[in-house]
Amino acid sequence: MVSLSAAISPQHIPPEIWSQAISWLPLAHQKTMLSVSRFFHDIALPFVFSSVRLYVLGGSETFDMLETHQADFALETEHVLMRRSWEIQHRILDDPHFALLVKDMTVVVFTESQAIFEILTLTKVLDTLKNLRTFRCYGSDTNDFNQDVLTEIIQAVPSTVQHLLYSSRLSIDILDRLPNLTFLEYRPIVYHPDIDFAASLPLSEDTLNGFKFDSSIHRHLQALAIDVIWVERIPVWVYNQLTCLELISGNYDDQINLDFICHHCPLLESLSFVGEVHARICLTLPKETTFQRLHSLRLSCKWHTPGHGSTVDHILSLTSFLQSHNTLRRLYLRVFEDIMIVPSLPSFLRSIQELSHLEVFGLHTGYEDLTQEMLAYLLTYLPLGLKALNLAMSWDTNSGSHAALLMDFLSPMPNIRFLHIYRTAERLPVSVEELALELKGLTMIGLTRGIRDVDRSGPEIQITKWPRWKTKFFVESDFQDPDFAWLLKYR
Repeated sequence: MVSLSAAISPQHIPPEIWSQAISWLPLAHQKTMLSVSRFFHDIALPFVFSSVRLYVLGGSETFDMLETHQADFALETEHVLMRRSWEIQHRILDDPHFALLVKDMTVVVFTESQAIFEILTLTKVLDTLKNLRTFRCYGSDTNDFNQDVLTEIIQAVPSTVQHLLYSSRLSIDILDRLPNLTFLEYRPIVYHPDIDFAASLPLSEDTLNGFKFDSSIHRHLQALAIDVIWVERIPVWVYNQLTCLELISGNYDDQINLDFICHHCPLLESLSFVGEVHARICLTLPKETTFQRLHSLRLSCKWHTPGHGSTVDHILSLTSFLQSHNTLRRLYLRVFEDIMIVPSLPSFLRSIQELSHLEVFGLHTGYEDLTQEMLAYLLTYLPLGLKALNLAMSWDTNSGSHAALLMDFLSPMPNIRFLHIYRTAERLPVSVEELALELKGLTMIGLTRGIRDVDRSGPEIQITKWPRWKTKFFVESDFQDPDFAWLLKYR
């Protein structure tokens, strides 16, 4: 007779079934499976190490990356991250099977030295990654050493890569070696505003100078994230096949030719305008349904100035665009400083509330103090089907309890799993524990720049704060839902 323990042994269930089950676990639980047994270790390993981060750090650049002046913290963090990076690279070079598991790699370079040993090791590692699909390279180009290191790394990217992200100037052409490229992404590093040099985005005309697009090679390209000065320098055929376009402006004087985009991007599903974007862009938004497939819009306007229409004109134009593109599923808006007093505010908020497919929503209302009454007015227009919400405001905490008001309005929302609250001035007087207890569906909470995972699997709620380097260089796999990553991408 077969014993009961033998009958229910994990090995009696096909590994494919276990793999499906483990794929639904949060990453923290998948890591736990590595130490359960050899059987579960082998099943969980591809999930835990499909995405890896490597760091090349050294000198004062480490302080810049961590945005800290504390030497002990910087040196300890540098030691931990560099040692862990070496261990991962050693495993890749030592175990060909492990190397095949890595499909997504992020490299963070902040160093004052030439980092010869680290770069030679990394280029050798890249040569072994036959299944690499996504490669991100973050780094400061404030010194020649860093720039040379970044260039050498980018040159070693394997031809299997489909998504390439870089954050510094590149004067080399590598596109002809990436025939499978589907997403070319320029992502400038944004520093916290409490650092002197942090306010500006490091945009430069050099970011695409060496790149040449070839219709016979790059026929799979579907997504671009570039600075706006490059919009009309890229061949029109590239835009004809894009489904995602993200434009980053480093100067309020940059002109965004929206007519060009409307005319040449008929397949767009996701559109973003971020950085130093002037509110005048709202006046050029089409009133008719131009982007038939659009499901994601990110529009960040910092201010309005005389001579470019009134705030009412801007709001009316934006309202018309939202009404004619009512299939939006993801929406982030940073609007104008005086939006709360414009007569057209109710119709604008109603156009958001009537987006029946909306699941992900972010709203930044500027730096004017938001009273409890104003907040209550805004919250009444929130769509009830949201699963992720970002609210960035200057909370006037002297006018009442904003936290209690938030929880009263959000509690009836059945799908809300991610809440990110950002205060544009001082810290918001609300605790993560309070939010987690009251809003029982939350699995992730953000307060200003801090992100926390909420684990409800045990008898007590476990809240884990992300380290700042993970928050700064996060990837989609860090989230239970890629929509959460979308909402935070340019925050």
